[in-house]
Amino acid sequence: MSEDPVSLPPEVTHGRMWLDDADPAVLRLEGEVDQPVVRSARYWIDADRLAAVRVVDMQGVTFVDSSVISVIANLVLGRSDGAPQLVLRHVPEIALVVLEISGLTASVTLAD
Repeated sequence: MSEDPVSLPPEVTHGRMWLDDADPAVLRLEGEVDQPVVRSARYWIDADRLAAVRVVDMQGVTFVDSSVISVIANLVLGRSDGAPQLVLRHVPEIALVVLEISGLTASVTLAD
């Protein structure tokens, strides 16, 4: 008999990446955000909507890999002249370490 994945804690089984319905300029990340999560989100979020993101809220993130760094780097590099700096909000320690190693903390604003 196989174990039902629904009964496992969400932070162990998956992550999410989505645009906030109330404010589409906010990209929300939660749980284990890895390459399959990012690939799925990029399928559902078109490039124009992603380019409009001004804040990445990472509250509830328990894991990130290089695909998240890629998303953030693309958001930073895609800023047009005069666009406000990308804000990363509620960045957990595990993600902050990866962002510091990548050098991206110098190109974003960190906020609580």
